[in-house]
Amino acid sequence: MAAIAFGCSSFALLRAKQNDAAPESLLCAQNFSLLRLKQSLRSCSSPARWRSIGVPRASVEVVDDRLIEREEKERVRVLRVGVICGGPSAERGISLNSARSVLDHIQGGDIHVNCYYIDPDLNAFAISPAQVYSNTPADFDFKLASLAQGFESLSNFAEHLAASVDIVFPVIHGKFGEDGGIQVYY
Repeated sequence: MAAIAFGCSSFALLRAKQNDAAPESLLCAQNFSLLRLKQSLRSCSSPARWRSIGVPRASVEVVDDRLIEREEKERVRVLRVGVICGGPSAERGISLNSARSVLDHIQGGDIHVNCYYIDPDLNAFAISPAQVYSNTPADFDFKLASLAQGFESLSNFAEHLAASVDIVFPVIHGKFGEDGGIQVYY
């Protein structure tokens, strides 16, 4: 994309990311109104007389601020991740260790993690990441009623996941996690 020079004026050139369109730029003037420049793929045949700078041909249109806000939100969208641990098997402790490992490696400014625990009776609970680190399976089974938000059924839990997260890490070991039992609900 060609650069445009405006001498000492207070214009700033911003690039807009477009998937399949011709290269575009946003031009921000001193009064912060935004203009979109649709640059053609060839430059002007004659150089501009002003400071002898070649300027690409461009058409200008005013861009709605809501469009810019939506594009900004899409660029900085936070990925919502659900980590499911526990389960009915004797390997619930290993599942908690796996969930801790996932949490250790998935943290970031553009990622929001929700944690869930499934008890031996196949009841699902929303828990905090801190609870994953500070509890053993025996602690969870004892404290779940007072510490976590429970779901009425696994079907309700699946509906919650569909509305609340973009991707799920099921880290349930043994029965229900490795035999396809959990996938029945999702």
